[in-house]
Amino acid sequence: MTTLSPATFYVDNTELYADHRPVNVYTTPAMENKERNEYKGNREDSVSRGGHRKILMNVSAYTSSDDECGKSDNITASGRKGIIGYSCASDSLPMGTKVLVNGRIWEVMDRFGGGYGDRLDLMMSSKEECFKFGRKWIEVEVIE
Repeated sequence: MTTLSPATFYVDNTELYADHRPVNVYTTPAMENKERNEYKGNREDSVSRGGHRKILMNVSAYTSSDDECGKSDNITASGRKGIIGYSCASDSLPMGTKVLVNGRIWEVMDRFGGGYGDRLDLMMSSKEECFKFGRKWIEVEVIE
């Protein structure tokens, strides 16, 4: 087995991948799709009782550190300073959109830059906190 690193690697002729974001488990694209389909079933995005749209997203966490963002000034893609526990990154939601994740409100202030349509990255204070959060499919409520 090769070393687990943020790159593509092979184990027994099976391609595995990991991106630069902290994750607890390395998965194959097929495993990720299976997990999403089991959670989502055959339904489309739903609307909550309050009229807000709910979408299933692959949620992970990041810090504003130099090795993750390429800079350490904590300025997000929106031009605003990131706020730990409030700022998040999404390529599919407009800047300024507020979302409810696990009972907490986050605002889209940053981008992945890779055109990911179903991912959300939450800004946290430490890599340890990010690793503890991991990566999971969560139903996210778009509130603004």
